[in-house]
Amino acid sequence: GDLIIVDEEGEKTNEIYDREPNNGECILLWNVAEILNVSKGDTIYLEYQTYGLNLTVAEIAIQDLKFMQFENTLILINLEQAQSFLQRDGEINFIVGTITNPQSVYDASDLKRTTRRLRSIGSRIQERLDINEFTVNLPKLEELEGGEFMLMTVTMMFWFISILSMMITGILINSILSTSVEERVREFGIIRVVGGDKIYPVKMVLFEGLMLGLIGSVIGMILGVTLMNPISQALFPLYNFQFGYSEVTWVIQPQTLLITFMIGTSVSLVIALLPALKTAKINLIKAITPFQSKEEGYEIKKEGSMNVKSFIVGISIATIGLLVFILLPNIFVTGDFMLTIALFVGLLMAILIGLVFASIGIVPLLQKLILGIISPAIKKYSNILSITLKRYRRRNTSTVLMFSISFSFIFFITSMIEAESENMSLNLKFQYGSDLVVMNQELYNLDDAFILEMVEDLKDLPGVDKLTITLHNTFDFQATLAAAFDVGEGQVGFSSEGTEALMTNLFQFYSTQEESKFKTTAGDLMDFDLVDAAFIGVDEDFTDLIEENLIIWKSDKSSTEYSFNELFSENNTCIIAKSIAGRLGIQEVGEQIRITFYDPKVENDLGNVTLFRVVGISGGIPGFYNFRSNEMTANGGGVMVSLENYIRLMKIANPGESDMIIDKVFINLIDRTDLNIKETKEAIRMMYQDKDIVIDDAISKINFMEAMTERQSFLMELILMFTIMISIFGLISSMYSIMLERKFEIGILRSMGMKSRNVRNMFLIESMIILLSAGIMGTIIGTYTAYLMETNTGLMTEMPVIFNLPLDVIFRVFVLSISVGFLGTYIILMRLSRQSIMDIFRQTF
Repeated sequence: GDLIIVDEEGEKTNEIYDREPNNGECILLWNVAEILNVSKGDTIYLEYQTYGLNLTVAEIAIQDLKFMQFENTLILINLEQAQSFLQRDGEINFIVGTITNPQSVYDASDLKRTTRRLRSIGSRIQERLDINEFTVNLPKLEELEGGEFMLMTVTMMFWFISILSMMITGILINSILSTSVEERVREFGIIRVVGGDKIYPVKMVLFEGLMLGLIGSVIGMILGVTLMNPISQALFPLYNFQFGYSEVTWVIQPQTLLITFMIGTSVSLVIALLPALKTAKINLIKAITPFQSKEEGYEIKKEGSMNVKSFIVGISIATIGLLVFILLPNIFVTGDFMLTIALFVGLLMAILIGLVFASIGIVPLLQKLILGIISPAIKKYSNILSITLKRYRRRNTSTVLMFSISFSFIFFITSMIEAESENMSLNLKFQYGSDLVVMNQELYNLDDAFILEMVEDLKDLPGVDKLTITLHNTFDFQATLAAAFDVGEGQVGFSSEGTEALMTNLFQFYSTQEESKFKTTAGDLMDFDLVDAAFIGVDEDFTDLIEENLIIWKSDKSSTEYSFNELFSENNTCIIAKSIAGRLGIQEVGEQIRITFYDPKVENDLGNVTLFRVVGISGGIPGFYNFRSNEMTANGGGVMVSLENYIRLMKIANPGESDMIIDKVFINLIDRTDLNIKETKEAIRMMYQDKDIVIDDAISKINFMEAMTERQSFLMELILMFTIMISIFGLISSMYSIMLERKFEIGILRSMGMKSRNVRNMFLIESMIILLSAGIMGTIIGTYTAYLMETNTGLMTEMPVIFNLPLDVIFRVFVLSISVGFLGTYIILMRLSRQSIMDIFRQTF
């Protein structure tokens, strides 16, 4: 890594600091310089126990992979001076080392193999050290393991796309070879007549399929290796793809090329068997005269055996049972998360593909509907189109399948990503409840705690619109979010103190809270059913600050106006979670609930019982995760009261005075831009840097998640568009095959007076009807499946589900598909337009 020198505004220069500071000098990272308000040449003073040290700031820099990502608040001095200042002459804390040729060791797609490699290296190092004095850490591996879920998700997504591409490619190869076979029927017949055996044409078709796979795989690998890097470098900046400070090193894995080559050739060879076997069944006489047909009499054939049909149905049902009752439990027992995801992705693909195959019978209705809409504009040949669509329906099945599968997958993925983005934004907005949240992390020492006097100072901050204070005795889910993630410099990452350390601090804080604050339980009047309850106090500003439309009411008489008016105007009234209401059998507002308060400082406290009148039943209130609907979440469910009642019943110290400790403050800003949020958070940190508080916001996370999902949607759309291009190529191939088969019919139509442009238009419209009908069907299947997935996810998260059609993606995909399909079909039809009527008849006899 590097230390990049910055100017007085904190902007990067082109200079790299690569020297060792002299005695009496130090290098400050920009964050330290901002906190201490110092510039280059200023002097800072360091203290350690009874020792002090004056240092001159030699340079101010930012680190680019010089240290760990969160280590951005550092003071750098030379080693000898640090040992002398810390009274540790000749001692060090740790040695940092790198691995030779890391590309051959680190493989993000196979963490188990990477772990084995690094464990071997680390073990060899540890063997040379005293195991009681030294330990070996692998920080990069820990980071990889921390992102294992994302890596697995990306891996499964690409396998998802790979399987889809193989399927579409297989259908296309089958279509191409079938067209080639039909075009060379007479050639195969002549080969048979002059002495060729029956298997010879089969070998020819298999060889063609193999060559298609070989040549296509090699060309695809060459294009991928040579073009992927420049294309990504050109596209990623346009859509704000960021990979940190350093550029990505592109590594080509030999096994990836080998797998690609094997899949490409094997798929082509296996698919080529279908048209090859079809070639072997061609009748010799029909092969010599392929364009002549005659009336055939009735032919007696053996009726299909019912036993075979019953066998197939039985096997299908048994497979479903096998999957659910045998395969699923065995996979869950292994604990292999990757295998579990693979199973669910496979089931999802099976659902999509099954729905596509089931929809084949509906596509003709869509074709008829589209034809009926455009019939007034094509009266001359609308009846012919209706007949040909019906006549060649079976031949067009492969084309319809390709388009339906491609469209269903592309709209399933893009719809899911867009819905996930909107629902994630809604979830974050719901969990935080406001733009900014300030949470107290000290309960005893007033010098470190967040107190009421500070709230008045926050009101005077520029950009603050509204704020409200709350008190509670529950675990704060927002503190967990703040501990897990930190938003800065346009990216979301692990918090600067490390997730594990922050979680430990949170656990210690809430353990202390249980020892200092009253514990509350909720029960029915006779105390038959009893649950631990989260007791929460809010003031009247709370309803003005939160978004009322996010509150989820679960009873007829509950409403924002009635419930909160009763809450603030009456004593001993409360709003309870639906989960608690369900456990205690409370159906409507007006019923009573028993709240018992236990003082943890009193040994064997019998509790103080207070009866509350329920004025609202809620399945969700912004800012508090305790209000849920599922009865399984009743323990820890929320009971909300007015702030005055909370202070009275919980016996809060210094009630209403300037030194009363506040648990949490919700803040809404006038300007919700990332810059204003960052400046406001920084201003609060500077004002209360000696206070033990957590400051967090939802807006920057929401903006980041929306930008990230938009990039993911673009990437998936770009990749899946290639499958649509393959499908369009299949459509063109199919139309060319139909055109060859219908040459005699075209000649008759031309001889009866139909102009060549009308014939061309007829084929163009027919191809567009096939494309649109299959595309619309695939769009319906993909978006509907995505909707089902989101609604089922909503049942588990108990959050409202937002689902909007990705209209921009629909518009782009259909416009591009129609344009490319129209152009390709038009090009092959130009050849037909140039032929005279006599040329057409001469080729068909």
